[in-house]
Amino acid sequence: MKTTWQHDEIFPLIENIIGRTRGGWILSYEIGYALLRYKRSRSLVEDAAQRQGNPLEWVACNMVAWYSQRITRGTWDSPFIRQRVKRMTHFNRSPQWAYRAA
Repeated sequence: MKTTWQHDEIFPLIENIIGRTRGGWILSYEIGYALLRYKRSRSLVEDAAQRQGNPLEWVACNMVAWYSQRITRGTWDSPFIRQRVKRMTHFNRSPQWAYRAA
């Protein structure tokens, strides 16, 4: 399946959102929803969602999941601290990754 968005295009925008978080952790799904609040990232999410036929929120959170997966595999160097938290949401019933500035 051909990708509908580029990692090196959206990941810096994800890191910008994490970097704007002051004094605490931001959960992965919160980053996904934040992608929808900024013009540039929302445009990328909308384009991918239209091509995939998936809801905006799903695509945005999937982009954050790919960001996390690339960190786990060691193929993306993140300047942030990341940890697993047990906070469950209506969107995701499994533990979430949370991020904060170092």
